[in-house]
Amino acid sequence: MRQFRNNRRQGNDQMINDAIRFPQLRVVGESGQMGVMSKAQALALADEHKTDLVVISADGEIPVAKLLNANKYFYEQKRKAKETAK
Repeated sequence: MRQFRNNRRQGNDQMINDAIRFPQLRVVGESGQMGVMSKAQALALADEHKTDLVVISADGEIPVAKLLNANKYFYEQKRKAKETAK
């Protein structure tokens, strides 16, 4: 699992790796949906793929988490928010 660098400018509401509080997650990877699994299994999978586990959607019965580079994901989110604000 990659070490996510927590930046002071980012809020603490993002659920990344060990900060995820849900016991079950629907995991999505680069190749598509990997299924519903426990948090421990999902973290092991993220460690195996050398990526971060980020909760994309906490709504619904089972939250959706994605295996990706968290720093890149949050950078893209911030960039899109700036573009829409213009």
